[in-house]
Amino acid sequence: ENGIEFSVKYDGKEVVPNARIAMITSRGAFGVQSKLLGVSEKSHSGVIKTVHGTRAEIADNYREFTFNFENFDLQFRLYCDAVAYRFVSKGEKDAPLTVFDEVASYKFDPNSKAYAHIIDGFCHSYESLFTPTTIGNLYREKMISLPLIVQAKNAKVAVLESDTRSYPQMNFTMQTGKSPLTGAFAKYPTKIERVGHVAYVVRERADYIAQTKADRPFPWRIFLIAENDAVLADNNIVYKLAEPCALKDTSWIKFGSAAWEWWNDWNLENADFKTGVNFETYKKYIDFAAGVKAPFLVVDAGWLKQGEKGYDTEGYGETVIDIPELVKYAKSKNVDVILWGSSRGMQPDYTTFLDRVKNWGIAGLKIDFMDRDDQNAMDFFENVAKAAAERKLVLDYHGCPKPVGLDRTYPNIVNYEGVLGNEWNKWSDKQTPRHKIDLVFTRMLCG
Repeated sequence: ENGIEFSVKYDGKEVVPNARIAMITSRGAFGVQSKLLGVSEKSHSGVIKTVHGTRAEIADNYREFTFNFENFDLQFRLYCDAVAYRFVSKGEKDAPLTVFDEVASYKFDPNSKAYAHIIDGFCHSYESLFTPTTIGNLYREKMISLPLIVQAKNAKVAVLESDTRSYPQMNFTMQTGKSPLTGAFAKYPTKIERVGHVAYVVRERADYIAQTKADRPFPWRIFLIAENDAVLADNNIVYKLAEPCALKDTSWIKFGSAAWEWWNDWNLENADFKTGVNFETYKKYIDFAAGVKAPFLVVDAGWLKQGEKGYDTEGYGETVIDIPELVKYAKSKNVDVILWGSSRGMQPDYTTFLDRVKNWGIAGLKIDFMDRDDQNAMDFFENVAKAAAERKLVLDYHGCPKPVGLDRTYPNIVNYEGVLGNEWNKWSDKQTPRHKIDLVFTRMLCG
C-alpha cells in the first residue's frame, strides 16, 4: 500500500530485510497501490570491453526480471554477487515528468556494524572519513553518503547506485536508532550564490528532485553482497550497470601519471630563480615529467589572474603565464598539459571555456568545486563530459561526488576524486594509512 516491498537473501539468510521502494511523480506514485500486469524474465551472458581501468574485459552475466505495471516497469537484475533494481517510466516519448521524491527505505538490523561516509548536507566536498559505527547510531548523523557498508548476518552488503544521469544521487538519513535508513535526494536548486573565490552554495530549492522525460529508466539501486572484504573490493558492479560507451572513437583517450605543482606549492630544489607560477618553474616540472616518462603535467589553480569575482571569469580572463607557449614546450618533451578549472567559472557557458583551452592545445581538464549531487550538478558532469569528448579532451573531476558509472558512458572521464586524499596532509592529520586502506573497501567500490 505504501510502496513495493522486497527482501534479499544470501545463502538462505536475509541480508537486506524489509526494503520498501516507490517513486512520487507527476504521473502518479510508482509502486503505491499499483496493479501488477505481468512479469517477464531474460538472461544475459556477455563481456564488456573497457577503455581504461584495472581490467581490459569485464564479465557481465545476470538474470533480469521485469515487473510490468500501468505507468512503469520495475526491473531487478540478479548477479552472482549483487542485486540491483530500478524504475522505468513508460510515458510518451519526450513527454515531461516531474519527480517529487523517491522512496528507498531499507531496514537493516540496528546492531549491524557499518562503515559510513558521513556528510553535513547536500553541499559537500565529499572529503570525509569512512566511520566505523553501527546502523542504530546513524540517526545521530545529519546525512550519510554512499557507499554504505553493512555487516549482515552472513555477508557484507554494500549499498551503491549506478547510471545516475539527469537525476540526483542518493544519500541516507535516519530518524531514530530503530527506524529504517531513508533515501534522501537533493531538491532541484533554484537559487545559487557564490561563497569565496571559487565555491558556491544553494540558497533555495524547488519542491521536486528532478524534471525529466516520462519515457526513461531511472538509476540502479544496488546491493553488493560478499562473504569477505577481499570479494567485496574485487567487483565492477557500478560500471556494469552504467549506460554503455557513447563514443564511437576512443583511440585518442590517454591516461596515466602526472607531475603536479600545487602539491608542493610550486617549489623546486636547487633552483637558481624564484619559483612560482612562472614559465621557468613549469619548464622544470615538464622536464621532470619527461624524465620519469609521466605523460601529463597538471597546471593547477593559479594560472588565471584573480579579479573581484575570483575564478568566475576563467573562461575569459587574463592568464598569469602564456599557456599556449607552455603547451608548445610540453609537447616538445612528449608531455601533455591538464589544466585546472573551477566549475563555477564554466557555467552556464562551459563551451566557451572548452573551446578556449582546446585552441591552446590542452589535453584535458581538472574540474573543481562542484560539491553537489543534485540533478543540476549531475547534468553538468554529463554535459561537460559529452562536450569535452567532442573536442577530444580528457577530464579529471575533483570537487565531485562519487562515481556512478558515467566514466563508462564517457570514458574521456579518466578520474573522479571527491575523496579525502593526500592534499589533506598539507593542513590536517586526518589522512592516515588506515584511511587509505579503508578507501579500497569503501569509496573505491564505486570506481
